Amino acid sequence: MALNSPLYKIHNKCLKQTIDIVISLLVIIFILPFFYLFIFIYNIIFDRGPVIYKQLRYGYKRIPFYIYKFRTMKYPPNEYDTNGKLIQTENSDERLTALGRFLRNRFLDELPQFVNVLKGEMSIVGPRPHEINHDNEYSGSIDNYRLRYTALPGITGLAQVNGLHGAVKGHGKMAARLELDLYYIENWSLLLDIKIMIKTCRMMMGVRG
Repeated sequence: MALNSPLYKIHNKCLKQTIDIVISLLVIIFILPFFYLFIFIYNIIFDRGPVIYKQLRYGYKRIPFYIYKFRTMKYPPNEYDTNGKLIQTENSDERLTALGRFLRNRFLDELPQFVNVLKGEMSIVGPRPHEINHDNEYSGSIDNYRLRYTALPGITGLAQVNGLHGAVKGHGKMAARLELDLYYIENWSLLLDIKIMIKTCRMMMGVRG
C-alpha cells in the first residue's frame, strides 16, 4: 500500500510547517514558562526531581528522537517490571503524583513537545509517536503500520481526539489508531488540522464531546 497525501506536496508542507513554528513560538514564549515555573515550585515542595521527562521515540522516516514531557510520575520513576517490560501508565496508577494525574488528564504534560515541534522533530497535529517497544511489536504484526512514519508525528492527532489515547491495550486498539492515522495522512487539509487543534484545546479545558 502506498499513500497519496496532500502533505507530500511542497506548498502544503511549507504551510503546515509555518503554522507549526508560529504557534510553537507563541506557546514557548507565553505559556510554557508559566507551567514550567509552577511545576518547578511544586517539585521543590512536594516531589523533588526533574521537571522534564524525555523518552526515545520514532519520528518521521523512523528516525529516533527524544520526546519531551512534563514529568508526571514520582521520582525516580519505576518504568519497567521485573522482566524489563514497560509498565503502561493508567489514570489510577499509584506512581503518578497528584499534579501529574491532573496534567495527564488535561493533556498538559505534552506542552514541552512544542520544543520538539520547533526543532522540526514533530508537528502540532499528526500521528502520535508511540513508545519504541510498541512500535517494534506492532510494526511486524499490523499491515501498513510503518506508513505512520511518512508524516511528522504530532502532539495531538485524529486518533487522540476520537478517544484513542492513553495506554495501548492490545492489537485491536492499535489497529484502530492506525486506521485514523492513515486517514489523516491521506486526507490532510488545513481545515482538518484546525478542527483537531480546537477539539484538543476543548479536551485540555475538560470539555468533552
